[in-house]
Amino acid sequence: MLNQGEDHGMADYNRDVDKLHGSARTFARQQLLPAQKHTHDRISRLKHNPNLH
Repeated sequence: MLNQGEDHGMADYNRDVDKLHGSARTFARQQLLPAQKHTHDRISRLKHNPNLH
């Protein structure tokens, strides 16, 4: 379930980032998207190997 939320968050960011302008778009692309991808990747790894910490 958590992984589905992360999938949804990634889709939202990727869909909506181009609706932003100027520094907001830059911030989203340089900070938010990479952070969301990092979180998504970690959740995915935990899903496939719950013994990871």
